[in-house]
Amino acid sequence: INGVVNNEKKADMMARNEIVNSERFGQLQAVQALADANDLNAYKIWHCTDDANTCPFCRKMEGKKVPIRDAFAQLGDVIETDERDYVVDFQPLDVPDAHANCRCYFTPKFEAK
Repeated sequence: INGVVNNEKKADMMARNEIVNSERFGQLQAVQALADANDLNAYKIWHCTDDANTCPFCRKMEGKKVPIRDAFAQLGDVIETDERDYVVDFQPLDVPDAHANCRCYFTPKFEAK
């Protein structure tokens, strides 16, 4: 990455984000497989770290529960916060990945069908 992005700090951030997102999507696939194998309904719940560095978008998403195969937010969705409105304009948020250096995560919840 350092040869492509001529800024070491930005290159490190990009690499870290890709590694974290790989883990998030791996967790998502594992939860889906577990639910399918055991004939369960599965959900994912968005969690933020909820500290002084947490952005308003992530704080607003805290506790949002959706079916495991649904996105937390679709392209074009508007997330309203007290500070401003955020438009999801890059990709559907299948996992908590609101912005660079996002520290959010999801937990699974299983229920009998």
